[in-house]
Amino acid sequence: MRNPFWHSGRERKRIEDIYHKTANHIVKAAKETEYKARLSGLMVAYLNAKNTSSLCPISGEKISPNEYRRIET
Repeated sequence: MRNPFWHSGRERKRIEDIYHKTANHIVKAAKETEYKARLSGLMVAYLNAKNTSSLCPISGEKISPNEYRRIET
């Protein structure tokens, strides 16, 4: 049985190219944002990304694995 996530060589290269271009756009946007922040006199601090997706952005508490990762308002 064929794995549904397996792609042929041409498809895989196209997908990798899309991922690469997307990553480059994200990095470029981050650099531009940092530049504009510093130009405006704001401090820029880099954080360790470890466990950031499992922490609540408001309270900082750890989200249990069974909860949806969205903010209820």
